[in-house]
Amino acid sequence: MNEYPIPMDPMSDEYMDLIMDTTLSGKRITCKECGKSHTLNWNGAKNKQLFDNKLCSDCFFWVTKINWDPQNVVRVNHEHFHISDPDPGFFGGHGGRAFRIYFNDGRIVESRNLWSQGTIPERFWDRLPDNATMTSASEEKAQLAPSIPEVPATGIETLKDYLQVHHEASQYINWSLPIKVCHSGAGYYVGMWDDEGPVARFSEYWATQEEAQSHLDNLDFELRLWA
Repeated sequence: MNEYPIPMDPMSDEYMDLIMDTTLSGKRITCKECGKSHTLNWNGAKNKQLFDNKLCSDCFFWVTKINWDPQNVVRVNHEHFHISDPDPGFFGGHGGRAFRIYFNDGRIVESRNLWSQGTIPERFWDRLPDNATMTSASEEKAQLAPSIPEVPATGIETLKDYLQVHHEASQYINWSLPIKVCHSGAGYYVGMWDDEGPVARFSEYWATQEEAQSHLDNLDFELRLWA
């Protein structure tokens, strides 16, 4: 029998039958992992899982990760990640940023849909040990080509050519759009915009449109080469 609990499927009949049950609401348990006293104040289905396993919600969250498919779990410096659907569209983890993951078993996996579950508590380090190292595509480019100038100095079209080669999300960007000063709630920036909204941001933010335009005109900003 598996030592570690498996969460109920929230779409299952069992979960739906229990969700409004208040039998265990307000009861206190002592968590067998962390030793803390815990009051059950979740929905009926989760209360039952915590009560049956004598776990607080935090420890239950981490204990159940022990059952996750090791092929898709990444643990680096006690941070826990999960590789999800390889084709996330516009909803990839970390904004669709590209990561290269080097597993301890020799596998190398690239993903644009890596999701974080947070920092693993020390009491679980022995059961959820680190199993990989990883880098982002932009970090690897910086290591492999540190001498590449951040901004080509010969004009906007040359800048666009440069970005098409070096930007890690190049294949997803419509390069027929002009590079210009754009605006968002965070400030003004150099990027691309279409009829539906922002497409890409290539710079930091500035407080005014004039300041951003000056940096674009003079090509004196540090390029942002990731999604």
